[in-house]
Amino acid sequence: MSQDADWYKSLVEDCDCLVTEGIFNHHLTLIVTYHHVGRRIALDKESIKESGWSMNEVVQHVAKDINRSPRMVRYAIKLFDRFPDLSLLPEGKNVTMRKVINEYLTDGEKKDQSPSKILHEFSKLDGDFEGYDLDIRLNKDKEEWTCILNSRVGKGFVSAVGKNMYGAVKNCYLEYEQKK
Repeated sequence: MSQDADWYKSLVEDCDCLVTEGIFNHHLTLIVTYHHVGRRIALDKESIKESGWSMNEVVQHVAKDINRSPRMVRYAIKLFDRFPDLSLLPEGKNVTMRKVINEYLTDGEKKDQSPSKILHEFSKLDGDFEGYDLDIRLNKDKEEWTCILNSRVGKGFVSAVGKNMYGAVKNCYLEYEQKK
């Protein structure tokens, strides 16, 4: 079989177009769906307030009941709040939900970096973290990150909290620098 045949080139081109269009539609459908979820919750803000529930409680329960993460439900709410009309998205329709989250819903927080990579960036400034272990955890009740930098050689530890992973590690680094 020759892959140079016109019919085969046409077949591959058509299949490639179908897959590309399907992926595009999938990304767009996901964004539209989360936008609808955000809008639906926004429509009930007054009822939520009157019920005595906090928005956080609603997010936690809705997330559990629809089998999604609370973070994703919060992103859905932010998506609707920031872009009530999806045509206002700077990227238009050719965008993924991940890109929307990372570029438009996280306020510049560095979500994609590991704690050790963040700490390494800070250590380039002035710190020496040889002999230390890094422990970072998300406290879901308080919605904050805790970072602990613990010495393996008995020099003690420092700890700090932040609203995101980057902030917690940065605060931990600053605490470390003050103790030096």
